[in-house]
Amino acid sequence: MSLEPDSPIPNLDATSKLYSITQYNKGIERLLKKQVPRIWVQGVITQLNIRGRIAYITLAEFTENDTSPKAVLQVSLWTNELDMYNQKFALLAMPFSLRLDLKVAVLVEASFYVPLGKFQPRICGINENFTLGELYQTRQKIIEALVKEGLIQKNKSIPLSPVPLRIGLITAPGSAAYQDFTTILLESGFSFRIYLAGARMQGDDTERTVLRAFELLKRRNLDVVCLVRGGGGKADLVYFDSEKICRAIADFPVPVLTGIGHEIDNSLADLVAHANKITPTDCAKFLEGLLQQSYARVVERAREVADIWESGIEDARDELIQTANTLTHHWELRVGGERARFAEIVNTLHGNMRHLFESQRNRLRLDWLGISRGPRKIIRMHKLRYLNIHQKMRYVWQDLRTRRMARLFEAARFLRRLAGEKIGGAEESLVYKDKLMRAADPANLVKLGYAIVRDSQGRIVASVAGLQPGDEIRISLKDGVVRSKVLEKEKGKNA
Repeated sequence: MSLEPDSPIPNLDATSKLYSITQYNKGIERLLKKQVPRIWVQGVITQLNIRGRIAYITLAEFTENDTSPKAVLQVSLWTNELDMYNQKFALLAMPFSLRLDLKVAVLVEASFYVPLGKFQPRICGINENFTLGELYQTRQKIIEALVKEGLIQKNKSIPLSPVPLRIGLITAPGSAAYQDFTTILLESGFSFRIYLAGARMQGDDTERTVLRAFELLKRRNLDVVCLVRGGGGKADLVYFDSEKICRAIADFPVPVLTGIGHEIDNSLADLVAHANKITPTDCAKFLEGLLQQSYARVVERAREVADIWESGIEDARDELIQTANTLTHHWELRVGGERARFAEIVNTLHGNMRHLFESQRNRLRLDWLGISRGPRKIIRMHKLRYLNIHQKMRYVWQDLRTRRMARLFEAARFLRRLAGEKIGGAEESLVYKDKLMRAADPANLVKLGYAIVRDSQGRIVASVAGLQPGDEIRISLKDGVVRSKVLEKEKGKNA
């Protein structure tokens, strides 16, 4: 209500009726219910808070490519009605539950909360067909985007290791899915290594925690990643239709298996995964089956290798026996030939040894003669070399001593001359300083006609600031002392 500038303001007088706040708020409530009909409103749930028996929901209107809401509307709903709607929606062919970011069409009744004087519309009905249509359209848009970018087949194209022992597991820690999955693998008899990345498997935190789990597992050297959860309502499947989770699975560097626990319906996460299994147990048994197949292939290959080895051993034994016979025959022939050759070599060596022995004996005799005379010759040669070196060292020492004495005498003469110069300069400096001190003596200044003024304590007066009228002063002149009193003082021009 607005007042015109010239309109009169009603005054409160004895005839005016005065209302309480409760009466005023109830009047507004009746007016709203009477004037505002129930209306279907569409919007996106941006907040859902349950406080006691009431659920407070914030609906927002958005424009395309803009994350800021164009308009918002806060509505309320009884919690038992909220549970009833969620139970109803969970039984649909495409189940869902009221949650954040869900687009809904609600029947709104205008209401006014009297105690707080607050406009608070109330939800009277929810059209599930509208939401199903939105969910279907959203799901189809996500599928079209994944197909267009080639993400449906991207993770499927990654080869799955035939021996996947390093397993990344994304599930709720301590859940039944975790127990079922790990029990199968740990009791399989194979050396599986399981790296758990915990995440929420239902609720609004599902997307955020699952994406964080994928980021953590990227740092591991894995063969495969399994995204599993236990059984639950069909409405829980919608959390795995997240486009971000689908992209994380498609872009993961190793194969991703899903075991989300739904036999009939598949989520979009199942669609982009390398393979999807019904339950966590099926997912674990699939991995165990791969190891059993690999082990069976290894056993079969080992059996084949053993057969080939035994056959090869038999063939090698026959070849060795034939080779041994051939070697024995050749050995006997070679031994006979070598014996004859050895006998010939022995005869030749016998004749050569006598000649060699005589030549070596003559050589030793000559060597002994040289050794007996050699030391005396070597000693005499080194003695002559020592005497020669000794004589040279004497000459060098005498020359060195003569040069050193000459340098010492020269240094002494230089020091005496330097000392004489220093002493003469010091004497002249002392005489000059004595003259300066005598010239600065106050007694000499008095002789030149100057006077020295002292106060009654004998201190020299250098300024009139230290004197007062009536003070006694003594004036020293060159021929005596004058006592006087200060009559007045005046400062000079330069003071």
